[in-house]
Amino acid sequence: MDNKKFFLLDGAMGTMLQAAGLPGGSRPELWNLTNADVVTSIQRQYVEAGSNLIYANTFGANGLNLAASGYSVAEVVAAGVAAAKKACEGTDTKVALDIGPLGQLLEPLGTLPYEKAYDLFREMLVAGEAAGADVVIFETMSDLREVKAGVLAAKDNTKLPIMVTMTFEKSARTFVGVTVPAMAQTLDSLGVAAMGFNCSLGPKDLMPLISELAKHTDKPIILKPNAGLPDSEGKYTIDAEAFAQEVMQAVDLGVHIFGGCCGTAPAYIAALKAALADKTPVEKPARETNAVCSASIVLDVEEDFELGTSINPENDDVIEAIEDEDLDALSDVAMEDTDEDAELIQVFLPEENEEQMLPRAVEHIQMLVHEPLLLRAHSINALEKAIRVYNGRPAVYVTNDEERALCEKYGAYPYEA
Repeated sequence: MDNKKFFLLDGAMGTMLQAAGLPGGSRPELWNLTNADVVTSIQRQYVEAGSNLIYANTFGANGLNLAASGYSVAEVVAAGVAAAKKACEGTDTKVALDIGPLGQLLEPLGTLPYEKAYDLFREMLVAGEAAGADVVIFETMSDLREVKAGVLAAKDNTKLPIMVTMTFEKSARTFVGVTVPAMAQTLDSLGVAAMGFNCSLGPKDLMPLISELAKHTDKPIILKPNAGLPDSEGKYTIDAEAFAQEVMQAVDLGVHIFGGCCGTAPAYIAALKAALADKTPVEKPARETNAVCSASIVLDVEEDFELGTSINPENDDVIEAIEDEDLDALSDVAMEDTDEDAELIQVFLPEENEEQMLPRAVEHIQMLVHEPLLLRAHSINALEKAIRVYNGRPAVYVTNDEERALCEKYGAYPYEA
């Protein structure tokens, strides 16, 4: 996307559908099939207000949510993209396949396996591209591992440009603890086209997060805030003109992709368009950092750092923990490294166990240890599985071209001792 031009997204869909008669507790995406004209009418209002990209009504159209609906993912997604494309007829406005959280926490915090999440996203993505979506946007995301599963599914199975917006709290973290620098480093390494924030907060509360994000990425930044917070009656507190003026603070921070989330409407997009008319986009300088991260901590590997190497095939405690499949004991070894001020923790298991245990070990250690990890393996298959499930951007110990190729594919940092 062109950093030299402003780009307008749409506003809320859910509250607009509710105003049009969507019953509480029902799946909004099913209206793509039962009330498609209403969906198209709402989206056409956004097109006429100035949106350059509108979101298909596909936010929750995944296999988990639709399991008891009587409709397939392909049917609902195709109908959603078709409704949006109809709203864009006669204009240059494009359509995004909109994908939200799956609704279940991934293992080990929850019960949803990582590869199952990947498959659920893949199903939506393949259907969306086949239906003619121009781009995919993952929005309202809180879990960086879930985002990673979706982005990898998009890269592996489609040619769609990928945009991501996550939802943060005033603490500058998501509800599962993701930080802004970690989000930026991970999404940059995965090669997304644009990233930013949506939902949860109003424009003023998102400005510190925008400022922080601009320090860590030169990718286009997206700002899609709520219209403030709802009052006691559930009404959002910022009107269209005030919303637009508050959002304009982000122009000087380098944001050039704008839209609205909960509580906004076509009037808000029209107000944004008018407010941007006399503004000039601020170009951000190119930025390249050699860093790795967990979901919360970023480590610049060009600076001096302490490497913890206790998890290795010669450590008796590691051998015993792996033979007993005692991942708590293995995590204790990692925490001993952090107690010694290690900033990057190596995970290197006995060769005979790593195919089965390395991905599980990475998932479990990351649940308890916040520091980034250095992944090392004898088996290229075990290494790939571990990189896929890793939460953030890992360092990978490389000794050959196959391992370097894995780093290139997954955006991992190639560590050469």
